[in-house]
Amino acid sequence: MLIRRKDEMTWRAPAITAYIDEAAIQKLLSQSPDLLPGAKGQRLAVAREMTLEAGYVDIVGVAPDGTINVIECKLKANPEIRRHVVGQVLAYAAALWGMSYEAFDYAFAARAKMPLAQAVAAIAGEAWDEEMFRASVAENLREGFLRLVIAVDEITPELQKIVSFLNIHTTPGLAIVALELRYVADSGVEILFPTVYGEESAKTKELATPRQKWTEERFFAAIASVTTADGLSAARRMYDYAVKRQATLVWGAGQYSSVTARLPVAGTPVSIFSLFEWPKGQGKLAINFEYMVGNVPVEAMSRLAADLRRIPGGPEWLAGLEEVGFMKRPTVPFDVIASLGTWGQIELALDRLLGLELQP
Repeated sequence: MLIRRKDEMTWRAPAITAYIDEAAIQKLLSQSPDLLPGAKGQRLAVAREMTLEAGYVDIVGVAPDGTINVIECKLKANPEIRRHVVGQVLAYAAALWGMSYEAFDYAFAARAKMPLAQAVAAIAGEAWDEEMFRASVAENLREGFLRLVIAVDEITPELQKIVSFLNIHTTPGLAIVALELRYVADSGVEILFPTVYGEESAKTKELATPRQKWTEERFFAAIASVTTADGLSAARRMYDYAVKRQATLVWGAGQYSSVTARLPVAGTPVSIFSLFEWPKGQGKLAINFEYMVGNVPVEAMSRLAADLRRIPGGPEWLAGLEEVGFMKRPTVPFDVIASLGTWGQIELALDRLLGLELQP
């Protein structure tokens, strides 16, 4: 590349034609995350050098719809751009897979200096629903639905081929792309040449196997395969409770079955409880105290916790709840609910929360 200003006679090379180091790419992307492929016009809340069990992720970016982006930056001069960087991003993906929302939020806030939901709220529009955002992030973590981005100053043919191969041979929930960011600067003017590799193969994979939401029939067929007959009856009873109370049912779209019941508390719809399979082979009920925070008075949450602790096994089920400010979603297997015969007591506790304890 050669440049010249209008008042100059000769063409010359730009003063700067490369990044000082990999941290420069990190800084550029953290300041302009809209450059990342797949952002779909959304701004991202970002955290640099986020700590995971597998190491420090250069950048983690989270969109208002709950999409999680994992970005690793490398210079072509670094020999790790060959194969090591691919192993890095896959190790980060494995570390995130199955992580709870609370653990992810803690790691994000440690680097961003604010909770994840607060960081996203600052960039999201007025119609953004924090509760649904939390549910989406939790599902993406549970299912391993992630977007991995390898950001480089200049891509190598080997890396380009590896990215295409992985997109073809991995599940639809995992997208892997490379972002080449050639950079020049001269006299205070910066010029960037972004090129994305692997985007078409990632899109083709997503279109070939779209994420489908669970339905009632498919959900209970899945739960029947991981619980006893009595456990299935307990799950069905909790589901029927939600239908009877005219809950809005939010079906998951992940690999494992899930449905969440949104019910009004003092006029505000809240995702009170969820029925789901996780880990694989375990059907459970979750009481979503975390989603109630900010939407339900603390006194009401305390009363619900007290009511549930009167149930056999309740104290263990809800252990440590107040210590973390109710930012938990305590779970109990359907088989345990059935063996203890506690579903009726759970329903009464929920009715009291909803102000329906006097209704049949």
